[in-house]
Amino acid sequence: MTCRLRGDPPTEKDVRNAIERATVGATRIEILLSESVVAEGQDRVLTLHRTWTPSRRRREIIQGMGEAQQPLRAMRTKARDGFIKAPRDAHRWLDELLFDPAQTIESLAIREG
Repeated sequence: MTCRLRGDPPTEKDVRNAIERATVGATRIEILLSESVVAEGQDRVLTLHRTWTPSRRRREIIQGMGEAQQPLRAMRTKARDGFIKAPRDAHRWLDELLFDPAQTIESLAIREG
C-alpha cells in the first residue's frame, strides 16, 4: 500500500488492494487482509458478527402474560379461497389451451384480467 498522509482517507483502490478475500456467511463476514497491510503480530482475519434482519416484518399473534397457548389460527378465508381456486383455474386453462387451437395464453390473460 502506498504511504499516505495521516489525514487522507484511503481510496477505493487502496481498500481493494488491502483485502485478499471476503467470505459472507449467514451470521458473520470474514475478511482476509493481504500480507502487505498487516503489521507484525496482527491477525490477518477480521470477523464481523451480524444478525440479518428480514426485509419484511413477520406477522404473529401476540399473547398476553399468563394466557394459555392457543392452537394455531386457521388460514384466512380470502387466502384459503385463493389457494383452492388457483389449481382449479390452472387445470381449466390448460384444458382450454390443449383442446382449443385458437386459444392462446395472451387471450386467457386478457379474459381473466
